[in-house]
Amino acid sequence: MNFKYVELMFLATKPTRSRWLKSRLAAEVDPSSWRNQASPKRASSTIDRLIAVDTLFDMSDDATIPITIEFSGGLEILFANQKKYNLSLPTKDESGEPATVAFLVRYLCDHIMKDPRKELFVLDDTVRPGILVLINEADWELEGEDKYQVQKDDHIMFVSTLHGG
Repeated sequence: MNFKYVELMFLATKPTRSRWLKSRLAAEVDPSSWRNQASPKRASSTIDRLIAVDTLFDMSDDATIPITIEFSGGLEILFANQKKYNLSLPTKDESGEPATVAFLVRYLCDHIMKDPRKELFVLDDTVRPGILVLINEADWELEGEDKYQVQKDDHIMFVSTLHGG
């Protein structure tokens, strides 16, 4: 598929969704390249084509999950002395799987943590012993630990029990 078409598709999924862009997109995109699973027939109208584009590329606002993260017991020092973060976590991890707490921990280390001492938060690709993780006020062991799939509006708290948490 031509880059110009992909760019038009991306722009058409933005909130403005101008009429000109929609009509331009409908005229430019070749419907024979669509794999719209919702309808076996090729889209014929402008609206059907835009629905097919949205289905194919899924570039809507659901590409992130809004969550709240809190740190306490001294962990906030690793995160620029900020105790609470309202994040928009990507819905998929690096391999395209749904976002889990394991992915969240990697995301926090790569994008939020300012301190270079990641070993104080993570050991062997998971939260190190001595850090209590609460998912919506319940121990993460009850939720499947780092395999828990992050949901919209989850409240995830990391508490260091070694520093008075």
